[in-house]
Formats: sequence, structure tokens, C-alpha cells
Amino acid sequence: MLLTKKKLKLLVVVSLVSLSLSIFLYRIFRPFETSDLRKVIWEVVLPAEYLVKSSLSSLIDSWNRYVLLVGREDENQRLRKENVHLKDQLIGLTGQNREMQLETRRLHKLLGMNVPTNYAAITARVISRDKLPVSRNIVIDRGSEHGMKAGMPVVVEASLVGRITETSWNLSRVMLITDRLSRVDAVIQENRLPGILQGTSSADCILKYIPQNEEIKEGDAVFTSGLSVSFPKGLLLGRINRMGSHSNDLFREISVKPAVDLARLEEVTVLMPLAVSKK
Repeated sequence: MLLTKKKLKLLVVVSLVSLSLSIFLYRIFRPFETSDLRKVIWEVVLPAEYLVKSSLSSLIDSWNRYVLLVGREDENQRLRKENVHLKDQLIGLTGQNREMQLETRRLHKLLGMNVPTNYAAITARVISRDKLPVSRNIVIDRGSEHGMKAGMPVVVEASLVGRITETSWNLSRVMLITDRLSRVDAVIQENRLPGILQGTSSADCILKYIPQNEEIKEGDAVFTSGLSVSFPKGLLLGRINRMGSHSNDLFREISVKPAVDLARLEEVTVLMPLAVSKK
């Protein structure tokens, strides 16, 4: 049965160790005698002993390098993880700083808006929104403790987005102009045609009661008319983006795209009548 490479190597190592031991013992008991046998042993064993020592030394060096590399690899992994963690922290801080800058910019626009006469402006943050497909409502972080009351208009800059429908101490629900229950007295800016802007529970509204024979075009701006006491005059509602074809109906079917992206509201302004705010 042939020896395996592993057993053969082991046999060679044992033989060399045995010969080395023999030379050592021979040196002890006959230190000054150089016989032919000893010479032969020297000629054969010493190179082999050197080879074994060199191999062992190389093996030890390799092992030490392996241990060192393992230690360095562990250190490198630790440093890489720490680097990733620091990058994440930096990205987080950068993102937070960017969010603060954007929020500050939005608040400056809200605070810098031209507030309608006889109104005070109170900023609020959107903290929730309805998930129901049939309604379009948001919740803001201002309530009766801050002077909020049902019916107060809610705007972004100079554009109407809705009105407060109910309040608690620190929260208020706002019905957006796209809600199917929303109705706003409106006027087309270019030809001063009055109508009613109604929500559809979708992204757009419809402008009702515009006669078929009136000349209107896509892109015309629609504003609050001021005929209702609920909303001050001159707030932008949106622009006409689609019109139905002429038919036998008395009024045209007109679609209006809101001036503000209502799905992305983060901060709003509540317009509080001064007569209310002084109470």
C-alpha cells in the first residue's frame, strides 16, 4: 500500500530528527573522534538538518505573518466598519442640515407672504394625512389652544389649499380643496367669470357653472372670488388644465390643477380673522 504524501513527509521528518539526535548523542560521548561513520552522518544529516531547520523557520515565519495579517485584517475590518459608520453619521448630519435649510426656506416664504387685510397668519406643520381614497384631509399641529376654529382658511404662500373643519386643543383637521365635499367660490382671472371650484377626491378639481358660450382657455388662472365670508378675495386656487368639448349641456366641464402640490404639504399657514385673534 503506497504511503500518502502526508505520511511520507512525517516519516522523513522523524528520520531526520532521529539522525540529528544520534549526532547529538555521538558528540556527547565521543566529542573528539571523527570516524568515517560520523563523517558520513555529517555529510548526509547536516544538510538535511539545515533543510529541516530552514523549513521550520520558514514555516514559523509564515505562521507569524499569517497571524499578523489576520490581526491586520481584523483591524482593517474594524476600521472599515468605523468608516462606514462615520460616513452614515456624516450623511445623516448633512441630510438633517439640508432638511433644516429647506424647512427654513419654506417657513421664510410662508412668513414673507402678503397676508390679506384683517387677517393674522399662523404657521403650522402637517403631521398626518388621510389615507382614504374618497377624502382629502390633513392634520396640523395647531388647535383651539392656538386660536384655531372651524372655517379658517389654510394657505401656502398666496395659494389656498383648504380650510379647517374641526379642532382639538392642539390639533386641527383641514379639508383640502381637492376633497369631494369642498366648495370654494371662484373666479377666472382673465374674463372675471364666476364659478364654484369643487373637489373630486383626485389630484384635480372641477370648476362648475361656467356657461358653454364663454371664451376660456387652458392655463387661465382661477382665484377665490371673495363672495364667501370663509375665504378672502384673491387667493390663487389653480389653473385650468383641461376643458370638456361643447355639448348640449348649459355649462362646460372644466378641470383645474391646484396651484400647490397638495400631496407634498409639510408646512402651511392658517389665516385667522383679526376679530377672532383678538379674543
